[in-house]
Amino acid sequence: MCSSDLSGTTTETLPENLKLAWSRQLATPQPAWPEDPRIGFDLVPEPVVVGRTLYLASTRTDSVTAYDTRTGQLKWRVFADGPIRFAPLVADGKVVFGSDDGCVYAVDALDGHLLWLYDVTELLGGGRQQGYVFRHRGVTYEDGVVYSAAGSFMFALDAKTGQPCRGFGEAGEIDLSEGIGNRFPGEYGVTSPPLVLGDLVVTGTVVLDNIRADAPGHWK
Repeated sequence: MCSSDLSGTTTETLPENLKLAWSRQLATPQPAWPEDPRIGFDLVPEPVVVGRTLYLASTRTDSVTAYDTRTGQLKWRVFADGPIRFAPLVADGKVVFGSDDGCVYAVDALDGHLLWLYDVTELLGGGRQQGYVFRHRGVTYEDGVVYSAAGSFMFALDAKTGQPCRGFGEAGEIDLSEGIGNRFPGEYGVTSPPLVLGDLVVTGTVVLDNIRADAPGHWK
């Protein structure tokens, strides 16, 4: 996830001959759906490298860790109150990430101290142990705005302050479930980090229509 269009590509080049510089034994990931091998988006941690620092999220330890890319030594580690299933975002001296606890965190890229936190737990209906499967789907950054999705909601936050961008949707948020029809809590949710394409913000969603016969089957 190299840019806001989630291209996953970089212009960096590698030397012709590679050799191992260092290695780290990481905690075994704790996927959201261990019983279903088809859903493996969080089976492997996704490292992000900026300069000489590697940032890595964990679903097992509920943390983001910064390592020195030259030595593999730990620089800092910060903890959330739930698993972090998507790669952190690094921009403008900040590391931003979402957690299953229903929060977006921004920490200082140099030492990991907390800069701001945006909590959407109340919208999602409780904390991490209360059964909502689409707790948080990652973050994207564009032009000073952090776009985030959790549950059935999409948010736009000021990257400097973490406050909602009032010009986005209704006071900085959009409920994507509006118009979906007769749905129960937890049946509809966002499945991926938002994707910024010009003046559009796009994200994937899902309706769990295999739970009951009269579940909504809307496309949106």
